Amino acid sequence: MQVMPGATLKYELITDELCLTAASVGGECECKTLADSE
Repeated sequence: MQVMPGATLKYELITDELCLTAASVGGECECKTLADSE
């Protein structure tokens, strides 16, 4: 996964998800569970 400039990476402990919010894409958020990336 490529991290864009101005992107924020946040880990949701409750849902066990890694969320990538790209400010350059108008605040679009892409969330992925760690189980999916395995």
